[in-house]
Amino acid sequence: MPASRQQILCIFLVFTCIGTAVAQTNEEEDLAKMYGNEALTSIATGTQKPLHLAPAVASVITAEDIKSMGATTLDEALALVPGVHVSVSPLKDLNSSYSIRGIGSGFDPQVLVTINGIPLREPYSGARLDTFRLPVANISRIEVIRGPGSAMYGSDAFAGVINVVTKSADEINGLQAGARAGSFNSDEGWLQYGGHVDDWQVAFSTEWAKSNGDPNRKVSSDLATTIGAPSYATAYPLQTQYNTLNSRLGLSNDHWDISLSNWSQRNGGLGPGAAQAIDPVGYNNIESYQFDAGYRFPEKLLGWETGSRLTHQYVNEINTFELLPPGTVVPIGSDGNIGTAPNANCPIVPGLGKAGLVSFPNGVWGTPGEVFTNDSLEVNGLYSEIAGHLIRTDIGASQQHMAASETKNFGPGTPAAQVTGPSVISATLTNVTGTPYVYMPDEKRTDWYLALQDEWQFSRDWTLTGGVRDDNYSDFGNTINPRVALVWAMDYNLTSKILYGSAFRAPSFSELYVINNPVILGNPQLKPEKIQTTELAFDYRPSFAWQHLFNTYYYKAQDLIGYAPSAAGLVAENLNGQNGYGFEYETKWKPSEAWQLGAAYTWQQSKIQDTNATVPDAPGRLFTTSLLWKAPNDWSVYASSNSVMDRVRAVGDTRGNIPDYTFVNLTVRKQLSKSVEVATSVRNLFDVVGLEPSNGTIPGDYPLPGRSVFAELSYHLGK
Repeated sequence: MPASRQQILCIFLVFTCIGTAVAQTNEEEDLAKMYGNEALTSIATGTQKPLHLAPAVASVITAEDIKSMGATTLDEALALVPGVHVSVSPLKDLNSSYSIRGIGSGFDPQVLVTINGIPLREPYSGARLDTFRLPVANISRIEVIRGPGSAMYGSDAFAGVINVVTKSADEINGLQAGARAGSFNSDEGWLQYGGHVDDWQVAFSTEWAKSNGDPNRKVSSDLATTIGAPSYATAYPLQTQYNTLNSRLGLSNDHWDISLSNWSQRNGGLGPGAAQAIDPVGYNNIESYQFDAGYRFPEKLLGWETGSRLTHQYVNEINTFELLPPGTVVPIGSDGNIGTAPNANCPIVPGLGKAGLVSFPNGVWGTPGEVFTNDSLEVNGLYSEIAGHLIRTDIGASQQHMAASETKNFGPGTPAAQVTGPSVISATLTNVTGTPYVYMPDEKRTDWYLALQDEWQFSRDWTLTGGVRDDNYSDFGNTINPRVALVWAMDYNLTSKILYGSAFRAPSFSELYVINNPVILGNPQLKPEKIQTTELAFDYRPSFAWQHLFNTYYYKAQDLIGYAPSAAGLVAENLNGQNGYGFEYETKWKPSEAWQLGAAYTWQQSKIQDTNATVPDAPGRLFTTSLLWKAPNDWSVYASSNSVMDRVRAVGDTRGNIPDYTFVNLTVRKQLSKSVEVATSVRNLFDVVGLEPSNGTIPGDYPLPGRSVFAELSYHLGK
């Protein structure tokens, strides 16, 4: 047995021995003291449960936690969750990427993010919207599962699930407004109202944020530099600007929950550029709308409490890419794409072989876009007429549809595909929408599913939760994913859990259907990715003020999708598997009402099955600390640190290992009156250079933001 597994086993035994040695006391009184203020979560079962009894390894971040830490986005709020590494995508616009237990990829579709239980995804990448940035003023709590969740949530609940719960009318409680300004020419503002109109609760929130991005996040070279073209790399930083608006209107009463929401991005920055060449003139525009209506039937049907939910999502995304700068001279293949099969009619160019050497005096341009809709209908039931059992059923269907659009001055269907020798291509763009030359044909998929779950409390201290979900997709067929969880309240202050679950990720539209792309091609024969995970977890509280959380896990993932070389280019394939194991330890101590301290340590090992090589880029260790001091006279001080360690390169990448880094954040808050609050936050207090791995085209990796300072003013006029 490897030494690392021996260490894990020893820790299990220590915790077990501690639990069996705990003295018996007045259990009901002690339970009330120990768990009376514990957060509730519904992410594991769909029904509210105290966190320590939830049949999953779960964390909850409350609105009060978010305010204390000074977080301004979902990414910042997740930074201290054990086992979760918030990174940036090396493939697309530096989008946020959530790696859980060493599982992640460029587009990050293996972590399902939901808002009020509704998946937040677009079908092209299978992940969140491009340049998605979620502000926090309207967040009531964030629920996080580390581990599989497909038995509840279906596709993409592979490595974990993050559910954002928005504030109710009672939580907003009147009128709230706030503003924040700081480094990088950043400004934010929010306005909220929560109240009652007749029998309806009304919750409204709108949040606006814009920033120019850190001007010091520069790289020394990019793809344009590599191919000898003019480059913006020395003159411009990574393009991380944003201008977003996030609005939501919620209406609810005894039977209805209705919401209408919008998220939009204007002139969002493209990070390192769509082609890994810095692009200061390109941008991303997105409009996203969602309508959701849930209904709870007033009467039971044969003992079942029943409800239904209808959801419609609409997304319109338009990108404008200057893929390579003006003055670029590159070889063009017979299909008009850059770097593809050479044109047989073109002369041999020294150093380039037989290819068309083409000049783009105004740059290489493309404007790919998509309109995406997702419609879903679900009927659910809850049955509690059998003693000790709580049975839940869900039956539903969803349909995703994507229509692609594109204009460009290179590739199939453009004058670039007609060159027979050295040529000059103008900036005039050809519209290939609706033709065989678009980057992806219009596609749709349907998913029918049926889920069954039973929470069986077969004795006072034991609960067995079992569930299974069957999904049937129109494009790749059927997948069944079970889970089982045994929760044992070993003592009033010690809970243990044994968990097993299976999960899957459906291939994205880009992996299935992309054509006419100079870099990657889809494969309609793909199978879904699959994972099986076993976990053991303990929640031990030696006193009312101190908590220890420990879990260990082992998973085996198969049919992971990557890109393999072929005569036509890089084609999506089910290439390999990944095995991983590790542990996560978290401790929380509240010695008094004025002080709260926390720390978490994560250790994981992930290996590629065929080669036993370490999975690249994922942190082998994470270490976080936090301290909250509620000082006299309505002051509070919150400090935290986040250390990211032990990341390695892919086999064949000759660059050195990615340097470790530790960021320290500080927030000071003051309640000026019952209604007015001010705060100052400093992110990356010591201005540490932090790097996240690039895919090699940009050899120096992606620098993270330097020190930033923000001032905040908020106002709350309660009812």
